[in-house]
Amino acid sequence: MERFAQSQGPALAEELGDAVHGRGAFRHFKAVVRRRGVEQQWYQFRDEHYAQVARDWLRGHEIELE
Repeated sequence: MERFAQSQGPALAEELGDAVHGRGAFRHFKAVVRRRGVEQQWYQFRDEHYAQVARDWLRGHEIELE
């Protein structure tokens, strides 16, 4: 969430950055994402990150991706 926040314009990055701290961080982050209309971008960013994590894990264990 912090990486996504940092990838946004300054005003949105600050608002998202503030949302990810403290209790209920994920809920607050999601609320900002919805309110600011960047939900689709968030899901795409998240999915690409998860895919990269999986590719790195496979490569680290010398497993070929088919």
